Amino acid sequence: MNLSRVHPDILRPLRAPMRGVACDCCNRTQSSWWADKPFEDEDKLYMCSLCVLYTTEWGEKAHERVEVTIGAMEKQGRSFDRAEDQKLTNANQADNVLGAIILALRMEKIERTSNMWKQKAVKDNE
Repeated sequence: MNLSRVHPDILRPLRAPMRGVACDCCNRTQSSWWADKPFEDEDKLYMCSLCVLYTTEWGEKAHERVEVTIGAMEKQGRSFDRAEDQKLTNANQADNVLGAIILALRMEKIERTSNMWKQKAVKDNE
């Protein structure tokens, strides 16, 4: 499986009845995310948050963002189960972290698009 192309932009949350299907990466029954046709040879990809955060190329590059998000959530009183290397070990906790990151990324994308259209409107009115 080519994990270099897995990115939060292509991930969608699994609906409740489907949650817990086997993750295509680690094969544990804790998937919370899916992607439709992420690769030419696969119809759907099911992944758990732990694999998205720690085994994908995006996750490796987003390490600082993951840690900042965890830190912000800890300041709000949440606690996290971590391994010696500080990676999360609880899939449900990882779901919350990844969900917060995906929401923030999508909001940033909407804001960038909105700003682009505002700039275009200003130029068109000049």
